[in-house]
Amino acid sequence: MRHFHLIGLSILILTGCNQPPSKAILEEYGHRLMNVLDKPTIDFQHEDTPSLPGVRELSQNTTTFKISLLEAISFRTCGLDQLIGEKNSSLGKVYTPSQRFIYEASFIQAATQCLNVYPPADKKYQLLHPIVEKKKQEIHLHFQNMMLTDKGLYHLWFSGMNEIQPGKEAGADRSLWVDSMMFFIEQSKAIEKGKIQHISIHTIEQQISNMSHSAFLPSLMTSLRKSAHILHQINQSLIQHKEIAYCRKGQKPRKHQLYLQNVFRKFYIGQVQPYLAQLDRLSYMTHPYIEAVYMQAGIPEPFQDYVRNIFIHPDSHERKLRQEAKKHVTWWQGFFQSCNLTPI
Repeated sequence: MRHFHLIGLSILILTGCNQPPSKAILEEYGHRLMNVLDKPTIDFQHEDTPSLPGVRELSQNTTTFKISLLEAISFRTCGLDQLIGEKNSSLGKVYTPSQRFIYEASFIQAATQCLNVYPPADKKYQLLHPIVEKKKQEIHLHFQNMMLTDKGLYHLWFSGMNEIQPGKEAGADRSLWVDSMMFFIEQSKAIEKGKIQHISIHTIEQQISNMSHSAFLPSLMTSLRKSAHILHQINQSLIQHKEIAYCRKGQKPRKHQLYLQNVFRKFYIGQVQPYLAQLDRLSYMTHPYIEAVYMQAGIPEPFQDYVRNIFIHPDSHERKLRQEAKKHVTWWQGFFQSCNLTPI
């Protein structure tokens, strides 16, 4: 029946709700169902937050090259000496992952210009060429280290207290996240194609700052996890009390069954279904961005497992929520058919 479709319905905005959406909508919905069935209120248990792998577990080793001060000075004609000097300073020794990536990309860009100045037989060329080639081979590791372990980006993968608000498409938070992800996808493609000179080194820190100020990703992860778990518990209770809820063969609907019809119309169609559709749509929208950056070759397996368990794997929070939503629809279909009632 088309009335049960989970996606494509208009979204209703809920107002006056200070509780997190999963509690305000799904738990209240579950309580009302049990009240109509005259059964004890569901004692909702909340699932533990999954553990994000530690930074040390995600950081990948790269080669370190030592270029002396005298050697650095010899590259003054092509501007590489200042870059090497900054790296050899005390500040260079405590580079963040993003600063290290910017340095590596800047070095390759500047050193490539140097190699165009010196002939292959020159000692400077012979010193610099193998270093540049090795750095080109490892630049993707520095990019991945930045995306996985830089503080502003790493913390985005923690489930937080905030959740996606019903009827709101995450607005500015979502736009910030999408714009920044598109930027990082462009940088990743430049690396993949070997076009290091196309990396926008002067924009990286700003994009990280923009992305770190977006609560979209952690809010979505929290909403998927909590909603799937709460809906699972509601389904378990409804299945347990199916005989009370459903009409017996040849029996006219009784008062509590007519009340159930009202709960379906007012709370499921009016609030729960639009919210589930909203989460499903927003989650599906993230896939191309996440897969392009966080599921590429070489990303440490613990992190890929973490992402799969949220968005992609058959047992992910996203898939669990979709499965529980289908089970819920099936239960309601059985109810309306047994009582010969119409959903709307």
